[in-house]
Amino acid sequence: MKYLVLPVALLLNGCQSDGSGPAPEPKLNPEELVCKNSGLTQGTADFSRCVSITRIAEGFVGIMETDKNRGTSQAEQARKERDTIGNGLATQICDKYARESTRYPIKRLQNSKVTGDYEKTVTISYSIDRTAEDPNVIYSVLEAECKLRGRQIVDYNER
Repeated sequence: MKYLVLPVALLLNGCQSDGSGPAPEPKLNPEELVCKNSGLTQGTADFSRCVSITRIAEGFVGIMETDKNRGTSQAEQARKERDTIGNGLATQICDKYARESTRYPIKRLQNSKVTGDYEKTVTISYSIDRTAEDPNVIYSVLEAECKLRGRQIVDYNER
């Protein structure tokens, strides 16, 4: 019976805590964690080799991510500088400009056509009222053409 009490006392002694909890594991950097999780033992030659290879691989991935992000930001910057707009907005810009520029009252917009990408050409036809100028005119059409670079009108013509 004496021999049974001693192991139990040692076991209970091991369960006592001084309040500090279990000894904290040393902090491992990400490369060391990869190698430890792969089952390698810290301090061995294989572990050191694994850490070196992992650092090289992560550096290569980091370079690739930086290049990819750099390309994206350059593409976004170029897009902002070019300010490419959609056909609907190009039509609105040209329509507003044409309505402000023409000397005839516009009855209605008849049709519009947009071509191009960054440099767009918008052609708009309007039915206009020219009766104040010539009471015998029954029907008259005005065709306006805007050339845009981005949101900027660079040329405007009426026919």
